[in-house]
Amino acid sequence: MAEPTEPKLEGDVASDKVLQGIGASRGVATGRARVILDLSEAANFHQGEILVCMMTVPPWTILFPKAEAVVTDTGSVLSHASIASREYGIPCVAVTRNGTSLKKDDMLITVDGIEGTVTIED
Repeated sequence: MAEPTEPKLEGDVASDKVLQGIGASRGVATGRARVILDLSEAANFHQGEILVCMMTVPPWTILFPKAEAVVTDTGSVLSHASIASREYGIPCVAVTRNGTSLKKDDMLITVDGIEGTVTIED
């Protein structure tokens, strides 16, 4: 008989180097984090960076072609960021609850859209 396991809760910090969220778009990507809190900061976002934000709405779609992956504080598998990430074929971890407060710009992170984790590499 299988032992019941404790479900991982979104937003849990699995360790000081790993954030837990939900895998909203499959894939794994490593890159430099860029925290964008308002679309007016879009000019600061560059090709190959990982978009770290509270949430996205349709006007934010302009950032997805440049993004290596997306991490959001809020959302669900049906949120804009999740759906747009799947459309662009990039990994997304949603509902980290505190991704924007823990990630500093240019921090090397790995986004695992299968496991729903964000790992700080440096």
